[in-house]
Amino acid sequence: LTEGLFDKAIGQSGAFCQSKMKSRADALAGGLEPNTQMNAPTLDALRAIPAKELQAATNWTFAVHQSFAPYIDGYVMPEPPDVRFMKGLQRDVPLLAGWNADEAIAFLNFRFPFNTIPAYTDAASKVFGADNLQDYLKVYPADTAAEAAKSSQAEVGDITIKYQVWGTANQHFKTAKSPVYVNNFEFRSPFTPLPTHVTDVGYVFGTLTPTPFNKGAASAADFAMSDKVQTYWTDFARSGNPNGNGLPQWPAYQGAGSQAMHLGNVIQAAQEEGTARFLFLDKFRINGVFTPPQQ
Repeated sequence: LTEGLFDKAIGQSGAFCQSKMKSRADALAGGLEPNTQMNAPTLDALRAIPAKELQAATNWTFAVHQSFAPYIDGYVMPEPPDVRFMKGLQRDVPLLAGWNADEAIAFLNFRFPFNTIPAYTDAASKVFGADNLQDYLKVYPADTAAEAAKSSQAEVGDITIKYQVWGTANQHFKTAKSPVYVNNFEFRSPFTPLPTHVTDVGYVFGTLTPTPFNKGAASAADFAMSDKVQTYWTDFARSGNPNGNGLPQWPAYQGAGSQAMHLGNVIQAAQEEGTARFLFLDKFRINGVFTPPQQ
């Protein structure tokens, strides 16, 4: 449906490797639930409900956002995005994509238990399989409770965002002819102490206003960083290449473990962050779809 509608793409979030995406039948069934819950048997009755009441009734939170995820409807989405990219059926256009250093902060409700090492390893074993636990612990170690806490946070950031974006970039590199440019957003300041999910957006659009993840007011350093990010993004939007305005050279991506542009307090090209973790997770991509054992 999107053929001819765009000639470049920028990805700043996950949603590539969702496993077991629901069907059109699931979507129709889910769409009927508010009818009973809100005593609204028709579309007109549902549309008459104030938005805040509908939101409260459907309980939208990060913890249950799967209810609003895309469905495989057979029309807009003929099959899972993972599969489309694996087959090379995505749009063959230049792609710029990346992830933030502390993605997990917005998704901590999803992380494994970490109060004790046994609780952490038991949870990991149940999801990824006992046979894979030792390999899991090589990339998400838990020699101490403090390390388990750190690893549980890294794992949920990878699953929800980082690995998904990495998967998109790698599959596009493998199956498309157009160039890929990967970034790791790592900039920190008093205004952005943790570069978590969504904190990069203000730098892209120059809207450095307070959010739940920002502190106080943006400084000159924040706006200077925003100018650099906007220069890369607009150059890419113009030509399909983020280079060209005197900023550090951004190399085209060459696949797993290659260079990404680290958009931090120092802007430089270096090996992408997280490769070993992502390669472990990629072992569970079956026929294109991320499917851990979940025993």
